Amino acid sequence: MKQFFCIVVALMIGSFAFAQETQQAKQVLLSSVTYIQKTPLKVAFNLAYINTRTSEKQQKQGTLLVYGKKFCVTMVDMETFFDGKTQWVFVPVTNEVTITEPSEQELREINPLLLVSDCARTHKIVFEENAPENRSLWYICLYPLDKLADYFQIKIHLSKKDKSPQYIEISQKNGDKISFTCTSCMVLQSLPESTFFFNVKNHPAVEINDLR
Repeated sequence: MKQFFCIVVALMIGSFAFAQETQQAKQVLLSSVTYIQKTPLKVAFNLAYINTRTSEKQQKQGTLLVYGKKFCVTMVDMETFFDGKTQWVFVPVTNEVTITEPSEQELREINPLLLVSDCARTHKIVFEENAPENRSLWYICLYPLDKLADYFQIKIHLSKKDKSPQYIEISQKNGDKISFTCTSCMVLQSLPESTFFFNVKNHPAVEINDLR
């Protein structure tokens, strides 16, 4: 009986420590959310899609200007603008722009930082087990509460200095992985509203596909 009681106490202490750790991980992530929402940022990034069955790896580089939920993503083959409601996707090689009003899910697929902003209410948040020791980074894992999600885990590395996301890795249920690596992050004084919408006047011959 005494041994059983000791085991129960040990489990209770262990559970409390885990709850504290989970709460701390959530607070760290919420600090990152606040940072993203309130700070105009210019982020240079590498985006990679890894097919684990064939070892094929597709990579792209780009620049992200973001302030709250508004953003502009520029890559070599595409530019995406979002002003909080409307999205413009411009393809220079065909000189056409597609206009939509995307869902939250569609936006998260385009702008990985929105995953961070929306995760507190949609994921279980814990510190990554067996993470490497690094005094400059927090290692956090997210597990979707929605069982129908097409991924089972998100890893996020956050700077301990300012809570800015440095790395995001999405592990999909089919085994593939998508990674977002921040190569530089600059805090800006401000971002004009014109940053977040496509100006047709600058592209007079552009073909417009309005799908709203």
